[in-house]
Formats: sequence, structure tokens, C-alpha cells
Amino acid sequence: RNNLCSQLVPTGVKNVEQLFFRISVTNELSDLISVVYIPPNANLSLYDTYAKSVDLTWESSNCNLGLFCGDLNLPGTSWSSTNQGLMFSGTVNDKSFLIGDQFISMDFLQLNSIYNSSGSLLDLIFTNKQSISVDVAPVSLVPCDSYHPALSFNYQVPVPLIMLDDSHSFHDFNNADFDSIAKALADND
Repeated sequence: RNNLCSQLVPTGVKNVEQLFFRISVTNELSDLISVVYIPPNANLSLYDTYAKSVDLTWESSNCNLGLFCGDLNLPGTSWSSTNQGLMFSGTVNDKSFLIGDQFISMDFLQLNSIYNSSGSLLDLIFTNKQSISVDVAPVSLVPCDSYHPALSFNYQVPVPLIMLDDSHSFHDFNNADFDSIAKALADND
């Protein structure tokens, strides 16, 4: 859409492969979207740096929607979202706790439930809106591998209502007395 304005959000973090950008729909409605890749066997400090940049960027963004996507390489951790919020179980280690606790503190959910060909859930999608749907993408923009199926997510952007100016009057020509109008016009000739 050509009415959306996007801008890159700098974080100052150089050692995490991440990207944050803001999409403004209106002056009052904007989204913060992030993608990240954390390599397998990354040390805990990389996860900690990522969690801190997520927290700082989200808190300073004043956005309505937050969408944090990426390959966090936490294959043994099972993620679910319930009425109580985000939950994680399975092979839970310090990295899983760090990421899980960060998104729990933000009241975010993890919505991706599409496993890869190995039965792992590597690509996580954390958001503050439960109404986002995540599906297998019908078309991939880049070549896929068996560990990362192409995903698409849909979110209905709330459209601000435009209030009509009710100080104007409008004529109802459907119920007009056309005979009287024609007579009045004929009398003026």
C-alpha cells in the first residue's frame, strides 16, 4: 500500500543479526516489526543482548503492534499461548528462559505452530496481538530449506473511522414535490 510509511529503527547493537523497522499507518497507528537470526550454539550473552535490544526498542517505540520474528535456534523448547499468556516447556535452558521471560514481561504471545521437516519449531513469531494468523506461505520470496518453511502472517489493520461533519444539511430529492418545483420554475419564466 502506498499510504504506509516505513523506516528503519536503529538499535546500536552490532553483534546480533537483527533488523527493526516501524510501519506507520496513520499518525496514531504504527507497528514495530523485527527479524532476527541467532546461530546454533550461540552463547548466552548473544541471547541476552537480543532480549535487551527487544525490550529497549519496544518500550521506546510507542507502537500499537509488535511483531518479533526469527530463527532463535531453540529447537527443544515448546512454545504455547494460553489464556494465562506465553508458556514454554520441553528442553528449557538458560537461553529459553531468557527469551521466554523477556516476551512474558512484555505480555507477548508466540503464534507460530508450523513445524519444519525435522519436527522442530525454529522460527518463532512473538506478538502482542492474538488476532494475527500464521500460515505456510503459498509462495516463497526466497529459496526455502527444510528447516525453515516459508511463513505468512495476516493482521487486520484497524482503520480509523473518519467522522462526518454533521453541520451540513442535505436535500432529499427522492421525496421532493416535483410538480410544485416545475410549477414554481414555470411561474418564473
